Amino acid sequence: MQTESGLYYRPDTGTDLWPTLPQVISSEGDDCDGIELLGFTLLRRLGFGPGEIFRTILVHRETDQHHMVTLWFYEGPESEPFVLDPTGELARRLVPLRALHGWAPIALFDETVQYRARPAVASGPEEAR
Repeated sequence: MQTESGLYYRPDTGTDLWPTLPQVISSEGDDCDGIELLGFTLLRRLGFGPGEIFRTILVHRETDQHHMVTLWFYEGPESEPFVLDPTGELARRLVPLRALHGWAPIALFDETVQYRARPAVASGPEEAR
């Protein structure tokens, strides 16, 4: 999918609009949110159920750059998710989220639920006790 998505990747020109699946297909391309929607929809149709995969907005903590990927919770909702990046911009293969240094989720959602991620707070020596 990453190879093919390069042929259909179209960067935003101004306002970031999230397309519907028919809009992505009829426009023959989109940026990361449209390309990710294609991958997410394919995974749903292949049998990945609710609670297993989520569309996810990641942000880079230093540059404030945003990117959309799919997170796959392979061992359930309490497990560390794997990143499926259909554009290959952040990951060219399946990697755990912790492997994307500097990137953190700010929102996870699917067809029925939406979650806002809380930033991780580093604990000092006093709080660790």
